[in-house]
Order: sequence, then C-alpha cells, then structure tokens
Amino acid sequence: QRVSEYEAVHRIRYWADLKRRLGPYRRCFAYIHHMMPNDPLVILDAGLVDNISNSIQTILNRVKSVSDV
Repeated sequence: QRVSEYEAVHRIRYWADLKRRLGPYRRCFAYIHHMMPNDPLVILDAGLVDNISNSIQTILNRVKSVSDV
C-alpha cells in the first residue's frame, strides 16, 4: 500500500496497476533505512527488456504483450 501512496511519476490507480508492475519481466526494488523499515525512501520499478527504448510507452506495451501470453 505504501508503494502506491508514494508513487509520484506513474500513479497507481488500481490494484491491477500494482499487480501489472510486479508481473513477469519486472522487478521492484525498495531502498529503506533500518530506523524506518515501513517507509521506503526510494522505490525503483524496473522492466527487464533486451534493448534500450526511447519511450516508456514502448516498454509498457511490450511487457503487456509478454504477460498476456
């Protein structure tokens, strides 16, 4: 729940948004401090792809098609 509360760039509107972000070929990393273990300082969502894209939409579309298989 905290991940969705603090997301500032690509808002998480629904539970399905978060589930999709944690699907196949995706990773979520959190940087936390031991004094605040329930409040992540930084959250990084990563899509695992085979090349560098110049558009986030290209990556989102590609990962959707892979997860639909």
